Amino acid sequence: MDDDTITDVAVEPMPENNDTSRGYQERFARAVPDEVIGKSLDDAEVGIVAGASGCSDGFNNAVARIREEAATSD
Repeated sequence: MDDDTITDVAVEPMPENNDTSRGYQERFARAVPDEVIGKSLDDAEVGIVAGASGCSDGFNNAVARIREEAATSD
């Protein structure tokens, strides 16, 4: 991040999932950078991305934890 602006994001699919789930996760991982790079940490939240409806919940939960950690380190 640069001045609370997201400059990079990495999403790693869970390899132990079945092929269908892994496919959604891989498409989500490729698409999510376009959704959040350039946004502030406060504005980073995604909905359904690349047809992956469940992936957004995990991503948004992770961003919420990052916000909490950033707030406590200020």
